[in-house]
Amino acid sequence: MSEHVSPDYTPFYCEENIYRLLLSPHLQDRENYAVFISNPARCCPLWSQRAAPNPGDPVFWDYHVVMASFRPGKPCELWDLDNTHGYPLAVKQWWAYTFPMIDALRPEFLPWFRVIEQEDFIVNFSSDRSHMIDSQGHYVEPPPPWERPGEGNSNLQDYIDMTPETGPGKVLDARAFLMAMR
Repeated sequence: MSEHVSPDYTPFYCEENIYRLLLSPHLQDRENYAVFISNPARCCPLWSQRAAPNPGDPVFWDYHVVMASFRPGKPCELWDLDNTHGYPLAVKQWWAYTFPMIDALRPEFLPWFRVIEQEDFIVNFSSDRSHMIDSQGHYVEPPPPWERPGEGNSNLQDYIDMTPETGPGKVLDARAFLMAMR
């Protein structure tokens, strides 16, 4: 990990973990982005994830969120707080761990990326955590100890939706994402 940054972390709340990481005063000298990873099927395999049932197995997330961070004169770093290889990682290294079998994936499982500028995400994102509550009104995973991000109605689904012409930020396929993160 880098420069005295000890991010808040609660398993299964990646969007809130990244929201809080983007607020870190130690990272404000950079150009930072929230990056939602999903696809139209909302079933995207990622490897090297803490939640994997066994080492080497993928986790099929409906969505996942990481932070892309650019420092002047340095390559982009990816902060994936659920990656078993630590963070931050150079984009190529993170990609090799996270998508080692991307060329073998069926098209419906290919990752898409919604990239949102830090300020836009911090100002506009809101989650009421309802996506983590079952039909009996219980959390399926314990919620974070901090206040939920944003106010009002949850707009999480707008960020997960990978329809390019809707929602915040910009939606990129894998090739365009790698080009943008150089």
